[in-house]
Amino acid sequence: MINQHLQCKVKSFGLVKKELLKFAQNDCYLSKEEASKIYDECIEVLKSSILEVEDYIKTNSQFKDIGNKIIDTWKLSLDMKTMKEVPVEVIRNWSKD
Repeated sequence: MINQHLQCKVKSFGLVKKELLKFAQNDCYLSKEEASKIYDECIEVLKSSILEVEDYIKTNSQFKDIGNKIIDTWKLSLDMKTMKEVPVEVIRNWSKD
């Protein structure tokens, strides 16, 4: 399950949907329908993973700092914008531990 989550996140971070679908069709030889279905599944997995991490933080307070960083980064993925690095507006609230 974790591996599936990671694969979906890696594929979606920093790339917009159009680029990913093009890659899936041209390089993985998937049909447009197959590529769209897999993409949509990855988005849903990412959303559910955010909820799982939020729940985990509630019962494991020592995971709060890293958990919030993970959530912030994954939420950026859902914005579907290409970016070189995590914006300062996001990381400025992260602890310096």
